[in-house]
Amino acid sequence: MKRIIVSIFACLLLIGLSACGNSTSSNASKKSLNQLEEAKQNGVLTIGSDGQGAPFTYIDNGEWKGMDIEIFNKIAADLGIKKVEWKQIDFDKLFVELNKGSINIAAEGIYVNPDRKKVINFSNVWFKEGESLVVSNDSSIKSLSDLKNKSVAVQKGGIFVATANKWAQEGKIGKVVVFTSTNDMLLAVNTGKVDATLLDGFIGSYTLHQSANLSLKLAPDYQSKDVGMIAVAGPKSSDTSLLDAINQEMKKLKDNGFIAQVFDKYGIDKSFMVPTGEDQMTNIK
Repeated sequence: MKRIIVSIFACLLLIGLSACGNSTSSNASKKSLNQLEEAKQNGVLTIGSDGQGAPFTYIDNGEWKGMDIEIFNKIAADLGIKKVEWKQIDFDKLFVELNKGSINIAAEGIYVNPDRKKVINFSNVWFKEGESLVVSNDSSIKSLSDLKNKSVAVQKGGIFVATANKWAQEGKIGKVVVFTSTNDMLLAVNTGKVDATLLDGFIGSYTLHQSANLSLKLAPDYQSKDVGMIAVAGPKSSDTSLLDAINQEMKKLKDNGFIAQVFDKYGIDKSFMVPTGEDQMTNIK
């Protein structure tokens, strides 16, 4: 009887060790995958956005829509990744979530600048644009020179916070008011809580074109001060396999006319496109 019990115990011990060995082997195998391989194995490309940056990304009746959605659906399919999953994250938290690994990449008109390069990696440049100044239809504000003593809204975590703060220090504007989302900024101007808002040229022109219910307009004589480059953000890592693959696919889509078709669909001027060969990105290691 004792021999039987000992034999059973030995068998169970061997099974347990075998299972542990398989689990360890599986985990080690998963860790050895690079970012691209892991996305392919999981069958999901997870992208973070605040979902309020039309025409790049926006949510309509619970459905994600926009230029980036169409582009990434195509890129994922061409890379053999079955599904694209979008996660709504406040813009100022995107890079934190990116480096935590809760998303693979972040996309939504993200400007490239030296400070951001310190904490994230960027893809090659997708588009270029400058900021726009949005005011109410009955506003007398036409340009930067009209903003003295006026309040200007900007988005928390956005690149134009620094621009507006600099103007305030120089006495060019009265007060900087920070909001969480583009929608909140536009609503604040529309309801008279602030005098103007500074936002992406893409987003400003598209939103005003689409939203007839907003009594807003672009300041007619305003000239962009911060023409910049827009790219996709990836985690700060030596593993750039996923961004490298996205770069290759984006080149194909620029060259075969797919991106031009997307621009046409959303009524965006093609002067915002950055041609292949002029879009190379250098990240900080």
